[in-house]
Amino acid sequence: MTTTAFPGYRFDGRTALAQEVVVTLDGRALAVTATGGIALERVPLDPARVSERFAAAPRIIALNRGVMLEIPDEDGRFDRALADAG
Repeated sequence: MTTTAFPGYRFDGRTALAQEVVVTLDGRALAVTATGGIALERVPLDPARVSERFAAAPRIIALNRGVMLEIPDEDGRFDRALADAG
């Protein structure tokens, strides 16, 4: 099983502040870690809602409780990792 990490931003659904995070795809799981290695979320990839790839626009991932992740994906690496995860 391959673990793939991507820099991104987390929005908590309550404030407009963007928190820098690392989003990791580990098989069919999505893990979100804050600066300093603090684990914020770990959820199955299936219930997460992932936006479609569109040119150089970042991918948006909607999680429970209004949490949104923004993952830059200009080179399509995140898109390929999602496809590999199934």
